[in-house]
Amino acid sequence: MSDNSDRFERTNSRPAPRTDSRTPPHNLDAEASLLGAMLLDDTPVGLAIELSLDPSDFYKPSHGHVYAAIRSLSGQGEAVDAVTVSEELRRSNLLDDMGGLNFLNELQNATPSISSAGRYIRIVRDTAMLRRLIKGASDIADIGYSAPADVRIAIDRAEQIVFDIGDEQITDTLQKL
Repeated sequence: MSDNSDRFERTNSRPAPRTDSRTPPHNLDAEASLLGAMLLDDTPVGLAIELSLDPSDFYKPSHGHVYAAIRSLSGQGEAVDAVTVSEELRRSNLLDDMGGLNFLNELQNATPSISSAGRYIRIVRDTAMLRRLIKGASDIADIGYSAPADVRIAIDRAEQIVFDIGDEQITDTLQKL
């Protein structure tokens, strides 16, 4: 009987293998439309910076790189358009991997309305927040599966993960006020 008990404890002390193949929340159309709006008009750039949009909020890595280039140019007081952003990406050795200037032109063409940029920002931020929530839940599951010696410390860590995600949302809301 003790042999089975020992085996059970060892089995439960290892994290379960990940088998989830679901695609994380994202909206590539909103990402592309937002970037296109930024390439066409500087108002969405300022709004995105004001709302603390981060390159990591973009699901598609190339979209995050484009936004980082836009934010960098804007921070330097430079013009933001397809040509200046392509040059910024070229300096970072990223442009060719994205498809060159044509990729940026496609982003502009994918923009149904510059005036909807605020809504696009919210969509990008909300889906990024959901991805952070999923990661946090996964991290909490890992804590539980690790069978920690002190459960109180594990609960404190899990609470901190959730608090950090919620705190980011609260900070974003306060910045809007």
